Amino acid sequence: MKHIQIELKKPFAHHNWRKGAGGKELVYIDARQVMNRLDEVFDVGGWQAHYEHIGGRMICKLSCLIGDKWVTKSDGAGDTNIEGDKGGISDALKRAAVLWGIGGTCITLQRLIQTETLHHGLRQKVMTNLWKKGMVKRLRNGVKNMRHHYEI
Repeated sequence: MKHIQIELKKPFAHHNWRKGAGGKELVYIDARQVMNRLDEVFDVGGWQAHYEHIGGRMICKLSCLIGDKWVTKSDGAGDTNIEGDKGGISDALKRAAVLWGIGGTCITLQRLIQTETLHHGLRQKVMTNLWKKGMVKRLRNGVKNMRHHYEI
């Protein structure tokens, strides 16, 4: 079980960025990345997602085959303004995946960016300061070391 947890929590090589409310930079992964991670860890037949619409929210029941037992974790999201039902389904899957440990690095990265933004202003200024201090190179090396540690 520990091996499965490590594999699910591995950082993603690529994160997406978008502007959120108030101009905040948001870090996210998409539903396809979640599905690919589940395929990598549990194989294509070792996980399944079922959806229900309850009280205006899309609920994703994400089940994974652990040994010979199906284990289910659920979470939900409302429909999105951009993609309606499709956005709600994707968001519900991503939220359920977080319960399995997938995408936690986005939350950590988001907190780092928010903290730096709070103290130093805009993201561009933060990245410029990090670059000048050689932190970007150190962060990249840290990710390489992390990948090596997790055998990515």
